[in-house]
Amino acid sequence: MEVERDFEEIFRMLAPIQRAVDAREPMAAGHSERVVRYAEIIAKALGFDDERIKWLKLAALLQDIGKLGIPESILSKPGLLSADEVEIIKKHVQLSAQIVKRMKLFDRIVPWILAHHERWDGKGYPQGLQGEEIPIEARILSLADSLEAMTAPRVYRRALKWDEVKQILKQGAGKQWDPHIVDIALKVIHHPPTLPELEYLDFKEVHVLRMESARAQKRLSLLYEVTHIVRSSLSVEEAFARTFISLYEQMGYNYLAAFTVQNGEKLRLFAALGFPKNSSLEIDLDSNGMSKKLILAVKEHVPEFQKATTIWIRTDTDVVGAVLVGEDSFYSLGVVPLRNGTETIGAFLVGEETDEVFSPEDFKFFESVASHLQIPLKRMSNLQDEPLFIDPTTGFYYLSSLSQRLKRRDKLTLSYIQIPEFQNVKQLYGDYIAEMLKRQFAHELRRSVPEIEYWASLGESEFIAVSSRPAEILRFDLQRLKHELRDKAVKIKFEIYVLPSFKFGIASAPDDGAELEKLLETAKSRAK
Repeated sequence: MEVERDFEEIFRMLAPIQRAVDAREPMAAGHSERVVRYAEIIAKALGFDDERIKWLKLAALLQDIGKLGIPESILSKPGLLSADEVEIIKKHVQLSAQIVKRMKLFDRIVPWILAHHERWDGKGYPQGLQGEEIPIEARILSLADSLEAMTAPRVYRRALKWDEVKQILKQGAGKQWDPHIVDIALKVIHHPPTLPELEYLDFKEVHVLRMESARAQKRLSLLYEVTHIVRSSLSVEEAFARTFISLYEQMGYNYLAAFTVQNGEKLRLFAALGFPKNSSLEIDLDSNGMSKKLILAVKEHVPEFQKATTIWIRTDTDVVGAVLVGEDSFYSLGVVPLRNGTETIGAFLVGEETDEVFSPEDFKFFESVASHLQIPLKRMSNLQDEPLFIDPTTGFYYLSSLSQRLKRRDKLTLSYIQIPEFQNVKQLYGDYIAEMLKRQFAHELRRSVPEIEYWASLGESEFIAVSSRPAEILRFDLQRLKHELRDKAVKIKFEIYVLPSFKFGIASAPDDGAELEKLLETAKSRAK
């Protein structure tokens, strides 16, 4: 993800997380937003450029995220804190830095967050940095945080008057804060920003904020995952398969599809999860009503949707939303155009069987995912291939929809992989546990066997991997995985299960034949 271009999206997705942090201190509502505002005012006065200010605002929003790990009994304690409780509160700095460090693209702001409670005189924490050893961004955050804390009420005191705040700042200049930054702040800030009415949050409101926070965290994590998938996939097809299965497993979207524009005239199904296998879907391209027309076509194409009533949803984005109401089921759908500049090159559809209508945040998330999916789509050639259908258990394509692509390959290495005991696993544990074990097995394959262009499901317990890598290297990777998975246990619904063993065989084209059927037969015969 190009962070510089996506600050607005990042702020929007992080806001529910930070509101949940603020909600843990009932009288700290809006704390993070006001710290961001103070930091922005000071940074502009210091001559920071726009990009640097955006990074600083991001750090201001995230600097206290570590308070999620601090007990509420301490955060909301009405009296003075004990020495032990103060030490616990201080730990939120390292916790915040650790959390942000895991957001790989935010490495730049980690030192600022880690140092935002340091003091100019060296008596701060956690490292005891002094003077200009402290990053200037952290010095700004320190003053902005203090300004907000003084001008807002807390459970243990009233909000300070502005004259009182100015006196404290002057006394602390050169001790707690950088004197130059204090001087600048006093020149450009003449009163605190208008504050919303502060109310204690009841349990239900806090619960809702935490649910929003959890979903926002999941969306943000998924965007990073999609970024990695798009960059690391060896084929366009694999990029879409991995993205779709991540959206399905982590967000519960059980209808996903990508469509491509052909010859500027038709919109044609390219890849799908949750759609009927071995079918095609194509509509005439009309840029004005494309998304609505596509939803109506999908409604007629997917059996579960056919008898449902369509209700259109107004959105503030490029997404066209709809709700399909059936007798016993309720589906939310959204369609986002995929573009190359101003040219429409396809569409991305998301659907979920759910009791809730997709929210504005959901639609904005779909747009963000679409902005990444259109990158590999720009590289597409061979748009006449049959649509690809994804097995929702494994995230692999069904082999039947890959055959046309594979037949064009003069050179490839095909690995056949089978779980011999799968039927016994089903009989012993039931269908659900067997499917979950198969899903985990598919994850292990993807993780341990790199540089695979296509993964495919051949049957209930059979898979193939197609690669340009030499057969001996694939054999080494698969043999190593067999050893790693020996007696490996996984947890499913609070119970421990052992992953089933597998066998494999490998064949290469053209050495073992040119026909896909012949290669598969040879690989099967070599499986052990």
